[in-house]
Amino acid sequence: MNNPPAAPDKQYLPGDFAIWIFIFAELLVFGIFFLSYAFARAHNVELFNEHQLLLDRESGAINTVILITSSFFVVCAVNAIRGNAATACARWMGLALLAGACFIGIKLQEFGARYDAGISLSTSTFFMFYLSLTFFHFMHVLSGYGDTGRGRRKGLARQLQCRKPYRCENRRILLAHGGPGVDRPVPAGLPDEAGMTRANRNALLVWLVLVMLTGASYTLGRFGFGGTGIMLVLLLSVTLKGQLVADHFMGLRGVRSRWRRVVTGWLLVVVALIGLAYLPGEY
Repeated sequence: MNNPPAAPDKQYLPGDFAIWIFIFAELLVFGIFFLSYAFARAHNVELFNEHQLLLDRESGAINTVILITSSFFVVCAVNAIRGNAATACARWMGLALLAGACFIGIKLQEFGARYDAGISLSTSTFFMFYLSLTFFHFMHVLSGYGDTGRGRRKGLARQLQCRKPYRCENRRILLAHGGPGVDRPVPAGLPDEAGMTRANRNALLVWLVLVMLTGASYTLGRFGFGGTGIMLVLLLSVTLKGQLVADHFMGLRGVRSRWRRVVTGWLLVVVALIGLAYLPGEY
C-alpha cells in the first residue's frame, strides 16, 4: 500500500535565501526612511501638511491597486508552475509584466509633473523624503520588472516544461514568491488543476480585500475625514494589508514563526512610526 504524498515543507522561507537577504536589507532601508520621516514631520507639521496637499492622490491609489494586482498575477503564476502548467505560468507572468509597465508609466508621468512644477529634492524637507522614498521604490519595481522580463524573453514556458517542476533553470524567479527552496527536495503530490483553481480563488479573495482596504483609505483621505479615530482605523488597515501581503503574496503563511516575526515586527514598527508622525499633530 502506497503512503500518501508528503506535505510540502513549510518550515523554511520560500525560495532562494539570497533573495530574502535582499528583501530584509530593503526592509531595513525603508525602516530608516520611515524613522527619519517621523522625526522630521514631528518638527515641521505645518510644512508637511501643506506640501502633501500637492500630491496626486489618484495616481497613488491607482498605482497601489496596480501593484496589488501584479502580485496577484505572480501568485497565480507560482500556483500554475507548482502544477507543472508552464503555459498558464507564462500567461500569468505576462499579465504581471503588463501591470508593471502600467505602474512604471504612471510613476514616470508623476515624476515629470513634479519636475515641470519646479519641485526637487531641495524644495523642502517633505519633498526630499517623498522623492527619495518613491524613487527608491520605483527602482525596486523597475529591477524586478527587468528580471521577470528577462526570464520570459528566454522562453520561461519552454524552460519550465519539464517532468520535475522546481528543477528548471529559471525556477527561482517564481519560487521567490512561494514553494520549497531550490536546494531542498521537492515534495511529492503536486497540485492538480482543481488545486490550482482553489489556490487562485484564495489569492483572488486576498486581492479583493486589499483593493477594498485601499479604496476605503483613499476615500477617507479624498473627502477630508480626519481625527484620531480615523487615523487609528487607517493604521489598522495598513497593518492588516501588510500582514495579508506577507502571508499570502510573499509566501510566509505556515513558515517557521521566527521568520514571520521578523516581517510582522518590522510592519508593527513602521505602523508605530507612522502613528508617531501623524497622531500628535494635525493631518
